[in-house]
Amino acid sequence: MIKHYLQKCIWLFLLIIILYSSTMPPLVAQAQAPSLTKKSVLVLNSYHKDYKWSDSIVEGIASVFVQNAQNVDLQVEYMDTHRIADKDYIYQLFQTYKYKFQNMQFDVIIASDDPAFSFLLKYHDQIFPNTPIVFCGVNYFDDSMLAGEHLFTGVVEGQDIKSTLDIALKLHPFTKNIYVINDNTMTGVSIEKTLQETIPQFQNRVNFISLEHYNMREIKEKVAHLNPDDLVLFLIFFQDISGNKFSYEESISQIAAHSVVPIYGVWDFSLGNGLLGGMLTSGYYQGELAAKLAQKILQGTPPSAIPIVKNSPNHYMFDRTQMKRFNIKPSDLPSDSIIINDTYSGKKQVLVLNSYHFGMTWTDSLSAGIRSGISENANIDLYYEFMDTKKNTGPEYLQKLYELYKYKFQNKHFDAIITSDDDAYNFILKYSWEIFPDTPVVFCGVNYFEDNDLIGHPLITGLVELIDVQKTIEIALKLQPKVKNVVVINDKSVTGDANRKLVNDVIPQFPSTNFIFYDDMNMSEIQDRVAKLPDDTIILLMSFNKDKSNNIFSYEESIRIIAEKASVPIYSVWDFYMDQGITGGMLSSGYYQGEKAASILLRILNGENPQDIPVVKQSPNKYMFDYKYLTKYNIDKTLLPSDSIIINQPTLNYKNYFIYCLAILLIIIILVSLFQRKKAKEQLSILKTPDYLTGILNRGTGIAFLQQQIDDANKNAAKLTIIFIDVNNLKMVNDTYGHHEGDELIKVTSQVLLKELNKSEAVCRFGGDEFLLILPDYTLQQATDLWIKIEGDITAYNKTTHHEYTLSVSHGFAEYDPTNPVSVTTLINKADTEMYAAKRLYKLSLAKNSR
Repeated sequence: MIKHYLQKCIWLFLLIIILYSSTMPPLVAQAQAPSLTKKSVLVLNSYHKDYKWSDSIVEGIASVFVQNAQNVDLQVEYMDTHRIADKDYIYQLFQTYKYKFQNMQFDVIIASDDPAFSFLLKYHDQIFPNTPIVFCGVNYFDDSMLAGEHLFTGVVEGQDIKSTLDIALKLHPFTKNIYVINDNTMTGVSIEKTLQETIPQFQNRVNFISLEHYNMREIKEKVAHLNPDDLVLFLIFFQDISGNKFSYEESISQIAAHSVVPIYGVWDFSLGNGLLGGMLTSGYYQGELAAKLAQKILQGTPPSAIPIVKNSPNHYMFDRTQMKRFNIKPSDLPSDSIIINDTYSGKKQVLVLNSYHFGMTWTDSLSAGIRSGISENANIDLYYEFMDTKKNTGPEYLQKLYELYKYKFQNKHFDAIITSDDDAYNFILKYSWEIFPDTPVVFCGVNYFEDNDLIGHPLITGLVELIDVQKTIEIALKLQPKVKNVVVINDKSVTGDANRKLVNDVIPQFPSTNFIFYDDMNMSEIQDRVAKLPDDTIILLMSFNKDKSNNIFSYEESIRIIAEKASVPIYSVWDFYMDQGITGGMLSSGYYQGEKAASILLRILNGENPQDIPVVKQSPNKYMFDYKYLTKYNIDKTLLPSDSIIINQPTLNYKNYFIYCLAILLIIIILVSLFQRKKAKEQLSILKTPDYLTGILNRGTGIAFLQQQIDDANKNAAKLTIIFIDVNNLKMVNDTYGHHEGDELIKVTSQVLLKELNKSEAVCRFGGDEFLLILPDYTLQQATDLWIKIEGDITAYNKTTHHEYTLSVSHGFAEYDPTNPVSVTTLINKADTEMYAAKRLYKLSLAKNSR
């Protein structure tokens, strides 16, 4: 009879699944790209590591090649010519490189800044014959330098002082005097020449006053007593007239600390240290553009066919901190401005720095606990960073992470940081003062903690993870009192050595029990042995991620392989083994570690000082058991502690199984129907809120709609894609034909974008000249196909409509993948970044065509 009921239930389940799945979108299989021959790229860096300008260039280069990292080997060579650059040294470099690279062949070389460029002009044929060269960051360039050179192309570095002065005077229209700070170095003399060529364009508007004969003390005194109608133009200042030398950060930060008026500049390495902003030359964008030229060469384009880019990829860039100080609103800035130190959401910004990789059970469980702990607090944005140290263990990798995070987070403010596990904790202890200064930190999942760790770290607190081996063994012996032997499976790794010490520390508490260690063995040998264990034996699995032959196993793989053969119950001390083959134990739980860390975080965000919150040393461990294995080994469940968590428990009486099953299914169908109706009403309500000018969704409702679609994508394991769109030349249309014509351009753009969309897709007006297409159930390829149709509509509009200008847009894609979830903000920022890259290329194309 029971079998008959079960068959009915199975058929009913299958019927509903078939009917319901018929409404689901098809999954699109993407063919895996064939592997490519690895290309070798050398970056010849003029300066030294940690020199901010050239570090930014390298970061820009890496940002392009990281997308194809498996097929590109990127090597950086530092010439160190900022510290020593005499002729003998350059000749010694030539001799060294000639020997060092004699047996190495590079597919392309990127030279950053003038010394590397000059070096290759002189020695290229002797060291790197027939190798293409892409230069960037070169100030002193003349076409005659490349006479007869067909293997060179690149990007010239230029400073746009006029645009910086234009925006400064627009923001401060009552300015009378501009005080110029510049030094007498080679770079200073060069930029002074550009300034003198620019000053006549501002004749009768402002007075320019040079502070070139002032030392640092006198400059700080001067800027501290300027008038409200004064500004400061900061160019370069490595050395004052007294011979005192300063780094990038030192000069601008010291001057800004005393200045009572805004400071504008022309290089982005001064931003974040007191500079308000300007049209800034960026090492990052120099490197990014050079890398894109190098990519063309790697794809087969000869260097001689790639024109030298003489229009430097500069950007309007501003510091939100200085903007607030001098009452400048974002709406006052050019629409394509980059703003650092900005928090768009107004929410508390929290970084979760995970030691390990996304998808690891322990890490995912810990993250879930953090989310649960703050779920009712909607005023927090979480940013997840995965250090991936389980797969990458060498000290050189941690050094690379330091360099990456130092650059990545240099302009990002966090209100607090949560670290998970020992590697992230130790990383923060070493580098937080430099990468995350003055930021509170809550650690969790830390096994190796000493009170002395926190001496000199008043902003760090958290909770320790304690592994309770003793209670696990005690409960195992209580449940199975006839046990005489405990087989401890544990590897010989660093973690394994620490685990063995934990077990050895508790062995004296069990004098009647024999402990046997399986450690220096192959996995196959362990499988053979556990299959033959007698009934008076249990297994204690600590960790077995690497066997005697250096075969590597994840936690999940190791427990599944061992449990498959084990003839006796397996106990452990970690919850990530649960539902994989262990019977249970007193388990350390990532979820509860994260949940407790979140509660400490909320206390800090509510104003408590981390120093006043004691470190929690009583780990929130729980008794956990698997009903399936309790039953398999005939363990009396009444002996379990009363507060035990038991998974895989049956919940229904077989006699009434069919009735219960049918009732539940009917309830599910009703709830799904109600949910879908409610969702449809909510979506309809969202879609009813229009933008005042175009009638499409406004920014707020567009973001709400996108969040709703992301939630659905997560539930249905479906992808979605967004397209960020910016109308080109809107400012020109407004300035030339009036704002009414500009408004018409915005309206027309919205109508063209709507033309190809169906009812499940949406477009919102994201900003003044920005739109966001939201495409549920679209892969990146499907979105690309749709965009081709939209471009066709734009072309058709321009052909049939007669205007003095054409409708033109720049766009960027971002695909949301539920297997690698990101926030709405992160997704939009990715599409926005791609759009700006496209817009830069559009502007470069215009500049090229105008020459």
